[in-house]
Amino acid sequence: AGAQALSAGYQEYIVLGRDSQVFSFLEFVHEYEDSSFAAYTASESVVTLTATLDGQTVIYDHWEDGYEDDPLNPVQGTTVTYVLNRGQVLSLASNGAGTAIDSVIPMPRDSADVRYDGGDRVVSLGGPVDLAHNMWPENLVYIGGAWEVYAKQALAGFLSYRIPVGRNSYVDNGGDTGSFAPFKHVALQIAAFEDGTRVVVDNGTDQVVVTLSRGETYFTGFYDPRIPGVTGGAVDELGAPSIEVLENTLVSATKEVQVGILTGSDGYLQTRFFNAIPLKAYGRDYIVPIRGTGAADANLYLFNPNITEAQVTVFQSGQTDSFTIPATAATSLD
Repeated sequence: AGAQALSAGYQEYIVLGRDSQVFSFLEFVHEYEDSSFAAYTASESVVTLTATLDGQTVIYDHWEDGYEDDPLNPVQGTTVTYVLNRGQVLSLASNGAGTAIDSVIPMPRDSADVRYDGGDRVVSLGGPVDLAHNMWPENLVYIGGAWEVYAKQALAGFLSYRIPVGRNSYVDNGGDTGSFAPFKHVALQIAAFEDGTRVVVDNGTDQVVVTLSRGETYFTGFYDPRIPGVTGGAVDELGAPSIEVLENTLVSATKEVQVGILTGSDGYLQTRFFNAIPLKAYGRDYIVPIRGTGAADANLYLFNPNITEAQVTVFQSGQTDSFTIPATAATSLD
């Protein structure tokens, strides 16, 4: 009955990326590849959204004081309602530019500090918004990343993900020139939209099962390759064990979840955040949105999630190349 009362323009988002967990991953990459991270004690976070239609009502509901029972009729003082028009951008920053909610996020994280960060809920009435979450350690701008955030309604019925890369994709050829070089360190953020969401993560060797409440995030893959068989963090903040993220790791859930991939490598402490795409959303035809130039290299990573080999043809600059990708494997083109 509640769902039937909602307009077709109702969209609900959970901001992907719990800042304390992401901060821990960035700390690990920094210390593994460079030096001590002790001087960095806070995180900066920016949540940005853009309206797609005139007259959209956007409700921003913070996780720290608990979600509103009814976001359409908020009662908490921290919940803010905005009315936006098409193309209008709302950028909500906890980066030290102001006081209180605009301040940086102290680490370790204290839930008494209300900030614009991962785990917050956004409800849009009248149409969807384009939503992104960007974060980095305070005063350390060369390590960090951003995710696009998808609405629960956009992910309806998508319950399984295959992670296309993992730590076993990386081959060390010395320095930062290894095969699949960006994926020396790989971790996952798995966020739930609803209470009672049961999530299974299976890397082909180990398996973890965790039940999430609305807005909770399971963090896994915090793995230290210097110590074979040992994870950098024994458990995540929910008390669930962490397992290594390998190529073709399966993430499946009983209700919709969103999955973010964190990667790091050597060289200039390269970190990247990628959105995992639900298995049913994969296609057969793609247009690559970048163009390599003489001044910059480009790499293309292709993953075959099927249980049989896939025949792939690449068309570029009047040239056609065909090759085979084995079942549940990835390949790299440069």
